[in-house]
Amino acid sequence: MYKLYSKHNLFFRCRNDTELQQTLEVGKQNLFGTKQIKVPTPHFVVFYNGKAERPEREIMRLSSAYERSTDTPELELVCSVYNINPGSNRDFMAKTTTLREYMIFVEKVRALHNEDYSMENALDTAINECIEEGILSDFFKRRKNEVMEVAILDFTYEKQLELEILAAREDAREEGLEEGLEEGRKKGRKEGRAEGRAEGREEGRAEAIKEMAERMYEQKISIDRISEITHLSLQEVDEIINSKRNG
Repeated sequence: MYKLYSKHNLFFRCRNDTELQQTLEVGKQNLFGTKQIKVPTPHFVVFYNGKAERPEREIMRLSSAYERSTDTPELELVCSVYNINPGSNRDFMAKTTTLREYMIFVEKVRALHNEDYSMENALDTAINECIEEGILSDFFKRRKNEVMEVAILDFTYEKQLELEILAAREDAREEGLEEGLEEGRKKGRKEGRAEGRAEGREEGRAEAIKEMAERMYEQKISIDRISEITHLSLQEVDEIINSKRNG
């Protein structure tokens, strides 16, 4: 079971959990013996609670991510995705108290954050409200600190910042490489490729950090915190914010 915010790269995000489970199942058995090792019949299920509109239920296949599509993949993984947002799969959610109450908690956090609460305050307030209302209260009483740590990672941009910068670097690397090769052909010099790659990487990284700083500011994250996360100076953050205001 895995909760999902966006369907993209689902299988790769869940891979580590799957590998861990497989290790627990077969790690103590003789992998080189002549007897067939038996494992439990797997069921791969994901619960979607992102904001984008999705069907109540859909099937996803690992083969859809293959670079070359094939009707007969030699390695396949089939996943059932259930939308657990309010209004979806009502019959199913009515029978599943834990998931239903979890989504009440999520909706509380979203509503508070939209009311200009910082993410930390929104989470803390939502957890306290749930405890008072008897919503996952035993769990929150025992695991509040753990929930705060995990949820902050899920709800804020810190983790996303790292991933987007890496993605921007990769895009810039590819674009810079192509531009560098073209420049190198025109000039007949190796310097063209190196300059193109370096400029492309730097421009891509700078643009990704700038966009992330703007989005964090829109989410009421303090300038000091933005500076700490992005490694920009306070002056650079101020310039980005002022540019967005005046734009």
